[in-house]
Amino acid sequence: MKSHPLNKLPQGARDIWQDTYLRAKVEYGVERASELAMYMVRKHYKGEGTSMILRAESVEFKSEKPFLRSAIGAELSKEYYVEGYIASTEPQKDGVQLTRGFLEYVVQEQFERSDRALLKGDLEHAADLKEKGRRVAGVETDEDVLRLDDYKIVDEHGVSKLWCRFQVDRTADNFDKLLYKLKNQFYDSFSASFSIDNGGSTLVRNLDGSYITKAYKGKLKRATLTGTPIDKLSVLTSFYQV
Repeated sequence: MKSHPLNKLPQGARDIWQDTYLRAKVEYGVERASELAMYMVRKHYKGEGTSMILRAESVEFKSEKPFLRSAIGAELSKEYYVEGYIASTEPQKDGVQLTRGFLEYVVQEQFERSDRALLKGDLEHAADLKEKGRRVAGVETDEDVLRLDDYKIVDEHGVSKLWCRFQVDRTADNFDKLLYKLKNQFYDSFSASFSIDNGGSTLVRNLDGSYITKAYKGKLKRATLTGTPIDKLSVLTSFYQV
């Protein structure tokens, strides 16, 4: 009969695991609580199994367990956020140009007149594609992982940009992998899917003979974290935990 993996941990690491697991189980469920528990163990210990030792930054605390308990509670109460520009008035590769009026319309009609927390965000448009019966390989989850927290329109060098701050869902599938990609800038940009209202755009001919669709009125369907943005100005500027 195999012993439980927890039994292979030193007593201090076992205390951290159990304490974190019991705190997190009610809110996040068994599987996610187990992941958080091991994350906290790895944060304070290095090595494997019975050979694990405290990391240097933990050794200096004379009363280890009280400190670790307070650190666990603080860790579970912290939230992750991403900030950046999700859209701009720069002409896009797909032949569409959003106007400042379009960005103002989105802010007024969606962000200010409805519950902005309802605006979600996904990874690499995976949730959008899932609704169409398609899947994206290699993403951590095809569910929404972002919730709008704040927003503003920024004007710089003749271009208007829609800045947003999103809270990252810590209960998302494969959150640890998502966290790793954010920390290592695999996701370094935003993209967004919009719908244009009937009569909310005009087709404009450029001086070189090409055409572009200028959008004045529509809706933001979903934001997404990506490594390959359509809009070169849609960059992720900050990722942090508070």
